[in-house]
Amino acid sequence: MTNKIWTKDFIIYSVINFLLILVYFLLNSTITTYAQNEYNASSKMMGLLAGIFIVGALLGRVTIGFLKITKKILVINTLLLILSIMLYFIKLDQYFLMIVRLLNGVFIGITTTIVGTIVATVIPNHRKGEGISYFAVSTALATCLGPFIGISLTSNNNFMNIFYISFLLGIISFVITLLLKNQEINNKKKFSFNNLF
Repeated sequence: MTNKIWTKDFIIYSVINFLLILVYFLLNSTITTYAQNEYNASSKMMGLLAGIFIVGALLGRVTIGFLKITKKILVINTLLLILSIMLYFIKLDQYFLMIVRLLNGVFIGITTTIVGTIVATVIPNHRKGEGISYFAVSTALATCLGPFIGISLTSNNNFMNIFYISFLLGIISFVITLLLKNQEINNKKKFSFNNLF
C-alpha cells in the first residue's frame, strides 16, 4: 500500500471536486441577477431560486447514502449533471428555472458526495487528516474563484457565458472521471428515517 497522498487518483478527484464546486458557485452567484433580468423575478423568487439548489443538494446527499458508490455511479451522475446544466439554455419561465435549479442541485450533491467519499479511501490511513485537508483546498479555491468569475462574466448581462462555461466544466469533469480506476464502496443502507438524522 502506498504512503503517498498525491497519487493520480487523488489529484483527479481533487480536480473533479474543484470543477464541480466551481460550477456550483458560478451559477449560484449569478442566478438571482439572471432571474431578475430575464423574468423580472421578485426578491422572494430570487431567494427561492438560490435556496432551492441547496435543497436539491441535500436531497442528493441523502439519496447517495442508499446507493452503492462505484465509478459507474459517478460517471452516470456526472452525465446527468451535464444534462441538468443543458436545461439552463431552455428559456421558459421562472418556475421551469426553479425545477432546473433543483435538479442541478441534486446531481451536484450526489457527485460531490461520491467524490468526497471515494477520495477518503485513496488516502493512506495514517495520513488521512493531512490528505483531507489538501483535498479541501480544491473546495476553497472554487469557493473563491466561482463568484469572482461569475460576476465578472455577467458584467455585460450576457448570462449565456455562465451556462456555456458551466457546461464545458461539466464535460471536462465527465471526461476526467473516465480516467479513474474502478472504485466500489459498500455504503448502501436500508431505508430508515433514523438514517436521515
